[in-house]
Amino acid sequence: MTTNFPQNDTPKIASLNIYSLKDPAQRNVYDIAQRQNKKILHNDIEIDEEVANLINWLAQQEGISPEIALKQAVATAVYLRDITTNQGGRLLIAHRNKSVTELFLP
Repeated sequence: MTTNFPQNDTPKIASLNIYSLKDPAQRNVYDIAQRQNKKILHNDIEIDEEVANLINWLAQQEGISPEIALKQAVATAVYLRDITTNQGGRLLIAHRNKSVTELFLP
């Protein structure tokens, strides 16, 4: 689900072609992202050092900016929550040794 973008080009979820999203959870992520919200959160959000380290690590691993890494992480969390909790799906992890683990979200 990771897409690499140039460092200075922050993609907008709104730039997606909604008609190409066949997965209901992807459409739901798009719809949620497009909701009008009068409160601008970026002025109010504080993150602790552990979260900053995780975002920076993820950005470095993916070769993207921390802002894009955060956006992708949040979009992924919303997608997984929607597909598992709201749509009754299951999140299964297939390991290299061919074992499968079900991941339950809190």
